[in-house]
Amino acid sequence: MRRTTWLCSIVCCLFLFSIAFAADEPQVYRYKENKKVRVQGEEHVVLLVEAPRGGHPGRLVVPNEDGKPKKDLMSAVDGLSAGSLIQATTQNEKGAPMLQTVASYSTKPGEDTPNGYVFIESKPAKEGSKDQAVVLSKLGEKTTVAVPGDADASVTDVVQKLKKQDPVWVDLSPGRQPTLLAILPYEEPKTGKLLKVAPADVEGHKGFEAQIDDNGKITHALIPGKMHNKVWVTDQRVLSSARRLRAGSEIRYRVQEVSGTTWLREIQPPPKQETAQSRNRDNGSVTDKHGLPNPRKTGGPVQLPPIGITPGGF
Repeated sequence: MRRTTWLCSIVCCLFLFSIAFAADEPQVYRYKENKKVRVQGEEHVVLLVEAPRGGHPGRLVVPNEDGKPKKDLMSAVDGLSAGSLIQATTQNEKGAPMLQTVASYSTKPGEDTPNGYVFIESKPAKEGSKDQAVVLSKLGEKTTVAVPGDADASVTDVVQKLKKQDPVWVDLSPGRQPTLLAILPYEEPKTGKLLKVAPADVEGHKGFEAQIDDNGKITHALIPGKMHNKVWVTDQRVLSSARRLRAGSEIRYRVQEVSGTTWLREIQPPPKQETAQSRNRDNGSVTDKHGLPNPRKTGGPVQLPPIGITPGGF
């Protein structure tokens, strides 16, 4: 009996030991630069990074081997440039996030745009629940969004066909707990000319449509919405985006075909042409044209917080 208890204790200790020293899940960071800093009484190369979508700066420590930074990791680090995205795994050793792997992170199409995400999976919202949720990822950060119980085929059919790591364009309801309003396999938006926004019949109800000239082909795209107390309620966000544009103006838009009906999912003016002046201005701004944080300018002394206070930095 005592022998069995002793063996069980050893197995449990080994299990806990393996958990404590297991590498963390891969994380995406924006690389800034690296510095030589003393960590745990020994000089190490430390990578200065920040969260790709904004946040507090962090530090990743390159472990030493025979008193020098590990060659395989430094080979990858030497190929990095300021502002580039990296994917790394770390292992917490005495409060210091020791780098285990590091590589450049390649974004999926549209992932660096406001509505672009990577599809991970669909699953029950809660264990045993019939309600569904969708897990999305943007630059390594996962987000779980609810699928409305009254979602139609424009959402459910698309979700069923998606595979893990597929890039998608999504429309999420505003708020702290977003719900999935629309989802499409990611494609670049179409370009055209807005003719007008006009009243239209939407499944027997009064609604609106955007009439768009796409290289001579006229598209009648219905403004989405939903039924409420037997009345069609138009999505005011999409309607307002269309009405803000002048008739005859160039646009970028996104539509979805559902059972022979064309729905307008996104409409906006084309991006402004980038000039040398705007590029210089953007270099000093907080965010870039996609709303992601610009790399901070380097040069001059960097004050490093003590290693180990916030493992990973985020």
